[in-house]
Amino acid sequence: MRRRDFINYSALAGAGVAIDGVWTRTLAQSRTPSATVKTANGSLRGYVDNGVHVFKGVPYGASTAGVNRFRPPQKRQPWSSVREATQWGERPPQILGGEPAEMLPTDPREPLGEDCLVMNIWTPHPAEGQRPVMVWLHGGGFGSG
Repeated sequence: MRRRDFINYSALAGAGVAIDGVWTRTLAQSRTPSATVKTANGSLRGYVDNGVHVFKGVPYGASTAGVNRFRPPQKRQPWSSVREATQWGERPPQILGGEPAEMLPTDPREPLGEDCLVMNIWTPHPAEGQRPVMVWLHGGGFGSG
């Protein structure tokens, strides 16, 4: 079975469970607020999902919109209050179509914008020191991928 077909069938099966309400209840019960963690730029609060601490939309550089468009990334200015890190950040502007088969399951309804220097972090426990990381860098020459 091709990967795209597997993902599509899995999504349909998941939709059936969600309609039944089981998934919806499980998801709501599994999310609890995370402890606040301190970073070099300020404090973050994410959530815990089934024992995994999740921090979404964490900025690692200044906005690339406006005068910073097509310029090297700038350092992010620190923030003073606790930043909620519970929502996906913006994804880079790209034309839909022409993606490799592995990219087709991406959701075009996700937020899209130039302020896309953000990362999403999953960790078993944020206070247990350094951990190995996996990094995915998108490419595509402002087209796709």
